[in-house]
Amino acid sequence: MKFELGKRQRDAIFPANIMLDRQLRVVALGPFVRRRFPELAVGASLLDHFQPAAAGVDTTIEAVAGTETMVNLASLSSDEVLCGWVIPFDGGYFLALRLAPAGYALENSGLQISDFAPGDPAIHALLMFSIQRAVLEEQRLVALELDRARQLSLDLVNRITRAAGFLAHDFNNFLSIIKLNCERLKLKLADQPRPLRLVEIIAGAAARGSAVTRSLMTLSYQRNDTRIPISIDALIEENLAFFQTTVGARVELDLDLNAQGATAMASPVAALNCLVNLLINARDAMPSGGTVHLSTALLAGDQATGQQIVIEVIDDGEGMSAEVCERAFEPLFSTKSHGNGLGLPSVLEFATDSGGSARIASNPGTGTRVTVSLPCFTPPGVAEIEIVGAEAREPSAIAKTGPAAEALMPWVLVVEDEPYALEALCELLDSSGFHVTGVANGQAAAEELARNRFEILLTDIVLPGESGAQLASKACEMDPGLKVVLMSGFVPQGEELKDDWMFVRKPIDARAVTELLRVVTRA
Repeated sequence: MKFELGKRQRDAIFPANIMLDRQLRVVALGPFVRRRFPELAVGASLLDHFQPAAAGVDTTIEAVAGTETMVNLASLSSDEVLCGWVIPFDGGYFLALRLAPAGYALENSGLQISDFAPGDPAIHALLMFSIQRAVLEEQRLVALELDRARQLSLDLVNRITRAAGFLAHDFNNFLSIIKLNCERLKLKLADQPRPLRLVEIIAGAAARGSAVTRSLMTLSYQRNDTRIPISIDALIEENLAFFQTTVGARVELDLDLNAQGATAMASPVAALNCLVNLLINARDAMPSGGTVHLSTALLAGDQATGQQIVIEVIDDGEGMSAEVCERAFEPLFSTKSHGNGLGLPSVLEFATDSGGSARIASNPGTGTRVTVSLPCFTPPGVAEIEIVGAEAREPSAIAKTGPAAEALMPWVLVVEDEPYALEALCELLDSSGFHVTGVANGQAAAEELARNRFEILLTDIVLPGESGAQLASKACEMDPGLKVVLMSGFVPQGEELKDDWMFVRKPIDARAVTELLRVVTRA
């Protein structure tokens, strides 16, 4: 069957066609060939631009003309290859071609759908590449937008963080003034019940304000704990009402406190969180109610561990299988539908941070026992301290050395930029027997350190000019034996704090500071 096609039909059906005369000179070109190979013009010899091949072997146009053998025309000026069939006609040869698959498999090939004949499988590949490019571009734009939004959110969070931290610092300073002066009033009004009650109300309000500052410090990623010697028995007794509320009305809380007043060097906040988490777990193990046994004991231990304070929380709930028990301290692991898997891991973290350990024992149907062991803190014996005579000191306007000061009590340099807090803290420390000199900034502290010898430096971290941490570093260079205790409700980023420095959270509790200084003195 013979039929004729006009140029428009040929170009529509075979966009990559080439028409040759008998001498293989170009007579006509399809639109794809004209666009893709602009150097190939009418009248040019095909062999000057392409090398024919069939089945991987060089061949001639004449050899494959009119056969079912596909010819490949490899461009001599590029890596592209055209493939198709050679159809002879009276005046020459018609090459019905298309770009070889390797050419359009590239994402950046620049091909258009009109470059292929209708129904050519290459169109589907081209469409897939186009869709893929569009999806990737959309993803790229969305990622850029998300990154910009995330950066804006991060900047906002950082600003809020800084603002919250400095607010906490200022608020803590005000609360410190209130709490310290309440302590002064309690000493002066010990025999006057009615005024003393008013002082206690003010101190209680200050304590409630401390909870607000803890929230601000949480928002600003600040530590809100102070590692001091704490009596576990006393901590439990002081928070008994809170613990009973935690376990609920259907659960009976049975106490057996036998730690004999022994103390552990730990954070009161972290210790309280540990106990609360243990009680919550015990309560949740008994949905129908039951009894939670909370006990403490003092164990002798061995030469390596020394005395241990042992805390045990026992429930008579459902218990756990060996597999669940083995993973109980694993972060984010929980068998409760509403659990977050952070309770027991935080218990283990508290125990290890305090130098102790935690373990769990349970069997299905027999309840669960969680044991936390903490090393007992035993203050070392009082060391001999070199005393500098009073005549070698030039006390500042706020220096306190009352007659009650004991000869072996250390000299303490207090650095606090809030004058009311400085005055109250110096008076309270002096009444506890310490030799105290108070100054309001780092420069005055440096002058005192150069002029006199101190055993303890008690300084606020956030000070005008040089920070308390910078002051402490320089002071330790001047006197390597100097003990450092830092005070703050806010620790700015970038401050370098040494491991052997102690830390006291503001608002300041006079009794906690006094006890900590006594511990530092004996260390």
